[in-house]
Amino acid sequence: MISNGYLFDDDLIKKAKETWHLRNVQITLDGTEEIYNKTKAYIYKDCDSPFKRVISNIHKLINANIGVSIRINIDKHNYDNLKELADYLYAEFGDDESVKAYAHPVFEEGFKRSEEEQKIIYNNLMNIEQYMEDIGIFGGRGLHIGVKYSHCMADNGDHICIFPKGDLGVCEHYLDKYHTGHIDNPDDKNWEILQSWK
Repeated sequence: MISNGYLFDDDLIKKAKETWHLRNVQITLDGTEEIYNKTKAYIYKDCDSPFKRVISNIHKLINANIGVSIRINIDKHNYDNLKELADYLYAEFGDDESVKAYAHPVFEEGFKRSEEEQKIIYNNLMNIEQYMEDIGIFGGRGLHIGVKYSHCMADNGDHICIFPKGDLGVCEHYLDKYHTGHIDNPDDKNWEILQSWK
């Protein structure tokens, strides 16, 4: 599952483990507490720090034997904060094998970055991943043995995205379009859109 990690609680984690047979969750962090809270700007006002709540929920997930992959979003606005985040994650989770982190550039529809901006982002990406590996929190993806038969979850046929209003899709980057159906009627699928991702 890919989740922001905010809405997990004891009951939902129990359901995820026992009913969904959930084994791993990818949760995205954009920086340390101040950067994360500012970047996410959650509409929920039921806690003082969404960052602290997500970290607490990561602890609950690993206590339930659900692994957590922390995706650290990297962009030009947050790179200077990411080593501090990596240090925080290592201090918080140490050598726990069920928690690993990796960095990934923030998705931009249409790839609007210039070639120079792309070089800077990927140079920063290599630097932060090396730093995470050095301190022991990096869960690098490594080299694949064999050829990948699908590029991402959108074209492999085993994934579905549930968007906030119940719309269904295959790519989490397209919240407002390319919907393939709705959770209230999952058998009514837009096959044309589904096939367009293959």
